[in-house]
Amino acid sequence: MRTTIAVLIAFLLCGCSQADKKCRTAAECDDQNPCTDDTCNPDTGCVNENNTAACDDGDACTVLDLCSGGECRPGAAVDCDDGNPCTDDSCDPAAGCRNLDNTDPCDDQDACTQNDACLDGACKPGAQRYCSDLNECTDDSCNPETGECEYRNNRIRCDDLDPCTYDDKCISGACTGTSYG
Repeated sequence: MRTTIAVLIAFLLCGCSQADKKCRTAAECDDQNPCTDDTCNPDTGCVNENNTAACDDGDACTVLDLCSGGECRPGAAVDCDDGNPCTDDSCDPAAGCRNLDNTDPCDDQDACTQNDACLDGACKPGAQRYCSDLNECTDDSCNPETGECEYRNNRIRCDDLDPCTYDDKCISGACTGTSYG
């Protein structure tokens, strides 16, 4: 054991490289670098040639990493965009993509809601647009595609507040009764 340590210390102190070491098998020449191809030439020693193999640079924010010059080089950046405006997208080199909920303003695609906002990773509708013409003879609504108020005449029973009429009902957007006489 002491002899092995002494040889190792002498080897390190002499400035010898692994290539200077005589070998019998390629396993003896393994430099633990995935970016080199390790072989043994019993006559000249270990050979550690750079390669262009796929590798992992240890950064979860890159893909398709490749060896170059004996080192693992980062590949293309990971696309962490999940297409959701209600998340903030980023990449953590250790954990990878992160898509964290936000509370940004958004558009729920309903033109009848105002001040929509993100909540729990989804766009939530804001307040509904108020579309009342205060006429009981119209059905009031908001068109979700245009955001415009719409008033459609109805034919419900109503009271025209005239005591001299009966059978009051909505006709053409107005409450109309039939005269008694």
